[in-house]
Amino acid sequence: MARARVAGKLSPWPDAQDGDPARHARIEQLFHAATELPPDTRTEWLQAQCGGDEALRSRVEAMLAADAEGTSSSIAASRSRPVR
Repeated sequence: MARARVAGKLSPWPDAQDGDPARHARIEQLFHAATELPPDTRTEWLQAQCGGDEALRSRVEAMLAADAEGTSSSIAASRSRPVR
């Protein structure tokens, strides 16, 4: 999956226009479910959910880290603006 650049950095958020739509949906689903869990339980839960798919687990963990840093709000804001 391609990643967009946000503030000069590669975004951990999957780009909905690239890659497999089902995988994108799975990444989003896991991310949102993980945000509902206490932070200290997320790693074990995510490992169980992802099985042996290290790329999937890594992408969701990167999204969770970006969310914790507040990066996700700037990504969401940039996605909500119309493309010109």
